Amino acid sequence: NWEKENDREFIFPWQIIPIYTEEKEVPDVITRFLKNINANVATIIQIKNIKETIQAVQNLSQEINMFLFLKNITEINFIMPEMITLEINRKEDGKITLTNGLTKTEWLINTIILKIPSDVKNSLEDERNIPEKLLNTDSIELSIAAKVGIDGIFKISKQESLLYSYLPTSVTKYSLPVLVNTSFLTNSNRESLHVDSKWNQWLFKEIAVELFKWISKLVVTKFEFQAYQLIPNEVISDTLGKEFNDGIKDALKNIPFVVSKNDQLIKIEDAIVDFTYLSEKSFIGENSIKNFIYKNKTEEKSRKYFAKNCDFFSDLKRLGASYFEWKNLQEFLLSEYSNNVNTSFNNIELIKHLKKVCDSKKIKEITIEELRKLPFILDHKNKNTYPNQICFPTANDQNWDNPNSELSFLHRDLQSWLIKDLESRHWLECLGVVEKTDITYITQNIIPNIDNYITQENGIQTILDLFSLYRQGNLKEDLIRKLSRLKLFTQNNAL
Repeated sequence: NWEKENDREFIFPWQIIPIYTEEKEVPDVITRFLKNINANVATIIQIKNIKETIQAVQNLSQEINMFLFLKNITEINFIMPEMITLEINRKEDGKITLTNGLTKTEWLINTIILKIPSDVKNSLEDERNIPEKLLNTDSIELSIAAKVGIDGIFKISKQESLLYSYLPTSVTKYSLPVLVNTSFLTNSNRESLHVDSKWNQWLFKEIAVELFKWISKLVVTKFEFQAYQLIPNEVISDTLGKEFNDGIKDALKNIPFVVSKNDQLIKIEDAIVDFTYLSEKSFIGENSIKNFIYKNKTEEKSRKYFAKNCDFFSDLKRLGASYFEWKNLQEFLLSEYSNNVNTSFNNIELIKHLKKVCDSKKIKEITIEELRKLPFILDHKNKNTYPNQICFPTANDQNWDNPNSELSFLHRDLQSWLIKDLESRHWLECLGVVEKTDITYITQNIIPNIDNYITQENGIQTILDLFSLYRQGNLKEDLIRKLSRLKLFTQNNAL
């Protein structure tokens, strides 16, 4: 009858109605046991499958995290027949240590009192599964637990990621980076949640918001950037998951949790992450990169701040921060916003820095091969140029510095520097910077424009000049291969 009236089924129809019993009716062995342990309350259950039960209790004693949110218990003794003692230590404020003699885990606990909004309370009146005490309360408790190890905070594994309603449910599919305990509405065996419950949906959204609030508090404590270990990913989009994901979006809009370089907390939309760290270098600087990212958006640019260096830039980028990466450097150097670099002093410093980064081999984006694709060398016309499109002048060339020259030569100040720094000169030569030769014009002007270089006016003379160099032995096989895309005249004067 109860099942029909409440539209619910008992999954395990245990007998739960107590029967009053006089003390004289209780077996002596039980009476003596109660007196010996001096217990205020004892629950004694007769069992049949002793071996299986002992194994179950042993397993229970090893799952120490399941006892994390039991408020008033400090010790549990499992006797079967050897004794295993589980200790729950709450001596340090905001921290709980669980140990059973073999295993030890430490947790940071953040407990929040959530006020229940009136619209949520109104929506609950139509739900059948809401206990009376929740309908009549104005607030509930939400606890979030982060695992702590030798190296600080870290994300829990997918297997550990259970949702708790004081004791753990079996819900792991949301893969949260923390343990969460609150008054979820569960089914009758307390193992799963009611997915369509407005109450649970509200809780899931609040969990996401409160998690980011906690991150913003932790990041300014001794844990610093370890707090970003708790940044959640979006979860599966069932009814509850959708609310959690919406909570993430709300938190990102409203909660400042990113530490800027001047140690202020800023929102993700106001943060810039610089994967190259070039914003910290005087030869490039913050303003140049800001101008490049935001172009002419002066008002928007004024609200942006560079995030403090940490190992979580990829997470901040994923969440919506603006960013500058090594792959943006080519476009930056070719843009008008690199004017600060287009001084000989700054360009020398940039070259030195890129050589140092390349030699260290720590950054996969900066290799000899990649640097050959970067226009980072200043020529005599004050333009950033690719290594294979710039050269040293010959000793007898008195007119190399002509700004109208079709060739690009190294800036005069760079040449003076490289006379003294032979190691850097050799490094640039390895990248393709060579002394002017008869084929310099080919490598600097013809090959970069190979598809459009030949015209009606220059077509015949260009081929004659190339053939002359070939007969002299100056056109090597690899260069001839690159020239194969040059256009030729047909008999009816088409290209």
